[in-house]
Amino acid sequence: MIFNYARFSSTSFNYSSFSNTRFSNTRFSNTRFSNTSFRNTRFIDSRFTRILLNCVRFSSTRLSYIRFTNTRFSNTRFNSSS
Repeated sequence: MIFNYARFSSTSFNYSSFSNTRFSNTRFSNTRFSNTSFRNTRFIDSRFTRILLNCVRFSSTRLSYIRFTNTRFSNTRFNSSS
């Protein structure tokens, strides 16, 4: 039981480090965006980057879906040709 708890704590530590890297990425994009525009609207910057991150996540899932459909289509073409 103690061993399982240690394994769970290690996975939670890995998750926290991953969330920290994600947070640092959003902070970096916030500073870049605030450098190009006025620096007072920090809350708007964070909301804007959050929307951007959601769009990127959605586009990545769409790209993986397109890749999956492409493999399916190529498989059917290969089967029909043979």
